[in-house]
This record gives sequence, C-alpha cells and structure tokens, in this order.
Amino acid sequence: MSSSLLKQFEKISDFKEKLQAIEKEINNNDNVAKTIKESCPDMLHDFYNIVCDTYAQRLIEQFDLNKEESYWVSNEIGVTLAYSDYYFISMDEVVLLVDNLVSFAEFVEWYEQWTDFDSDNRINLRSWIMGARPGIFKKKRND
Repeated sequence: MSSSLLKQFEKISDFKEKLQAIEKEINNNDNVAKTIKESCPDMLHDFYNIVCDTYAQRLIEQFDLNKEESYWVSNEIGVTLAYSDYYFISMDEVVLLVDNLVSFAEFVEWYEQWTDFDSDNRINLRSWIMGARPGIFKKKRND
C-alpha cells in the first residue's frame, strides 16, 4: 500500500472520530441544517472528505475491485477518483454509480463509449443510467 494511501486511511480514522462528534451534536440538535451551517469551516471540510471517501470506498466494494489501486487524483478528495491509472471518475459520477447500484460491467460499457473521443454520439452517465444509448438519437445535419 502506498504511503499516500496509508496517510489517507489514517486521516479517515481521524475523520471518523470527528464524524462521531458531529453525529452526537446533530442527535442533540433538532435542526441539522443549523448545526452544519454553524460548524467551523475545518469541521465542514473534514465532514465533506469523510463523505467523499465513504462513497469512493462503497464504489470500490460495489465493483469488487482492489482498493489499493484507487486514489484521489492529486490527493484532492472529492474531485476525481482514479482506479488502476485507467478509470478516472468524477465525484458526481461516483455518487451516481453508488446511488444507482450500477454494476462494474455496465460502468465499463458506459466508460468505453464515454471516452471514445472519435465518436460524436456519446451519452453522459446520468442519461446512460436512465436508458439512453448511442444511436438512439439522430443528429440533425445542416446539409
């Protein structure tokens, strides 16, 4: 395991402790939005990192992949998750994949068409999940 990944896991342990403190505060407060709004920026940032890392971990588990091959590009948690130096997934895409329980096979099918830059008929992930596929839309030509 790389040293940067080990550092991230150590941070996650620290974040989990902070998250427990936040959860305790939220449980003692009926107004969750007020609690979050009034939290200090560092705590809010830590909470965001925890959520992003948790989504990333769930995606790796959902796809049954080796977590040691995943990392945040440039160590910027919540921006772009890389896997095996081949797949690069935005945080929005990570959330869509996890929330919609997309299989790894379906992800690969989407990713291959999405990264086919020679094609002028690519489908974004949200539309793909909703059933859109290349070829179902006809381009208008200005001939």
